[in-house]
Amino acid sequence: MTVVPGRMNTEFEDIVNVDCYKKDISTRFGIDLDKIAPRNRKMKWSAKMADVFEQSGKPFDSSIKQRLKFVVAEAVASSPATAINDNFDSIIANLVGSLEDKLKEL
Repeated sequence: MTVVPGRMNTEFEDIVNVDCYKKDISTRFGIDLDKIAPRNRKMKWSAKMADVFEQSGKPFDSSIKQRLKFVVAEAVASSPATAINDNFDSIIANLVGSLEDKLKEL
């Protein structure tokens, strides 16, 4: 789980730049994230995706959720330099710092 200021529940995908994966979502699932937006942007990422799928008249279940998360992971892996939304750079910087400190302790 990732903590995003101002939100109660978040997931890693919440800090990923939508532009990084929206084309893949459109190609694989037929959902255009430029045309359909979640009705409540404060929900965690998977709830937002469930809402978008519902608005599109498409089924959404745990299997689709996992496939979506895999699509996002692939997109992040292929474009790591631009994958994280600029608004959340500090979260990643803090994570990297913490991991580096832990590695120094080994």
